[in-house]
Amino acid sequence: MINKIKDWLKDKDNLIFLGILLLAILVRLYFFISTLNQPVWYDEADYLSTAKHWASGINYNINPQRPILLPFLESIFFNLGGGESLIRFFLVLLPSIGVVILTYMLGKKLYNKKIALIASFIMSVFWTLLFNTVRIHVEALLMFLLFLSILFFWKGFVEGSNNSKLFFGLLIGLSFLTKFTSVLLIATLLIFLIIIQGFKFLKDRYFWLTILTSFLVLLPYFIWSKIKFGNFLVFIAGSGQVSSVIVGEEIGRPIGWYVFNFIPIFSDTIFFILFFIGLLTLYKLIVGFDLVLGKKHSELNSDLLIILFLIINLLFFVFIQRSAEDRWIMPIALSLFLITAKGVLLIYNQLKKFNKHIAIIAILILLFFGAYEQLDSANELINAKKDTYAQVKDAALWLKENSNPDDVILTASGTQTTYYAERETIPYGDEETTVKKINELNAKYMVVSVFEGHPDWAFSYPQRNNLQPVRAYFADAERTQPLLIIYQFQ
Repeated sequence: MINKIKDWLKDKDNLIFLGILLLAILVRLYFFISTLNQPVWYDEADYLSTAKHWASGINYNINPQRPILLPFLESIFFNLGGGESLIRFFLVLLPSIGVVILTYMLGKKLYNKKIALIASFIMSVFWTLLFNTVRIHVEALLMFLLFLSILFFWKGFVEGSNNSKLFFGLLIGLSFLTKFTSVLLIATLLIFLIIIQGFKFLKDRYFWLTILTSFLVLLPYFIWSKIKFGNFLVFIAGSGQVSSVIVGEEIGRPIGWYVFNFIPIFSDTIFFILFFIGLLTLYKLIVGFDLVLGKKHSELNSDLLIILFLIINLLFFVFIQRSAEDRWIMPIALSLFLITAKGVLLIYNQLKKFNKHIAIIAILILLFFGAYEQLDSANELINAKKDTYAQVKDAALWLKENSNPDDVILTASGTQTTYYAERETIPYGDEETTVKKINELNAKYMVVSVFEGHPDWAFSYPQRNNLQPVRAYFADAERTQPLLIIYQFQ
């Protein structure tokens, strides 16, 4: 074993990768430590409140549009006595590091070590991934599972390893339970198989065993969904309102052309230019497309896979979903950075014809300033956002200290309040319905704030009903600009 490690370390490419991995770890630990006590946001608290509901039985209405893998894993930590910091470390930071490792492994598998090193270096400093690494979002875990799925798919359906096909079935099932947009990878891989193999894969019994494996992974979720919500496929109705999205123009939602802007947003200036240069290398895929059909040609197959993954994700969010946030479309970073790495290598190969040392220096300069842009963007955004919703967190902790476990709170920040205060909450609706709910549940506190959306009646209700404020949080030291006020019902 020791001899194998020594032999592995003799390869300079492996040493470079270790340097990249060390960079990825140090950058993530720096941001992890600097944001350790930051307040959680609405989506984060939705998962965490669900986890606490399962772990300790606090009252919380589970959102059917949320996949269950992340909150299920979080609930295990809560049951074992672990807290938010351990959840951040094991379920977000470690998968984020894993994404860098898998980018290298995929780059090496699909292309070569040089492309793998460049792509994994860019992924190590990718600002959007870094930002979501300090938030308890599903994206780091999702990207880890998706990239691992692609790796085993390639080993199984391209290289012919039957055991890898079964591992792929397991992983793609877990990916779906992390985020339902994993179906975009399934669509990508299915189209890829049809192009390179026709329909021969349908005769492969391991293909059907792969589907069976995925189904068995998903079956407990479908059963739970039926028991909990009365519908095996409740996520379809709860996640995106599929039927409405498809007819987006009739309901006034325009085509989401702006989604294409995420390519330069993710890349920043230098890597965006290198991405466009990398696109030039895909001409072989267009010119030699007939070589792909039904045949094995590793580089063209690799180009086909990454460009399909990019295009299918973009087409979905542009024309079907017609909307996206940066984190929804983060998995395309794999395609973006592999293509960018091909662009870097193209420049290197051209400059090397004149002078190898100048070529290396030029590439190192490009990568350095590209990484600086990424890290600067990450640092600026993380620091700008780390104290947002602090008043909501502080208010919820105050409510926990000043209420009984069975007390009910009226608030628009229900997920965060439930997570921190561990009290049942009711949301705002129309005034008549909400007041009826207040009386039925004998709510104790009413929270009004500038955070989340509030109906107009909520701001005048305390004065109209002589409610007295018991706690307030302000934006200024002079206490003239209230951000959040807690009222107590009589």
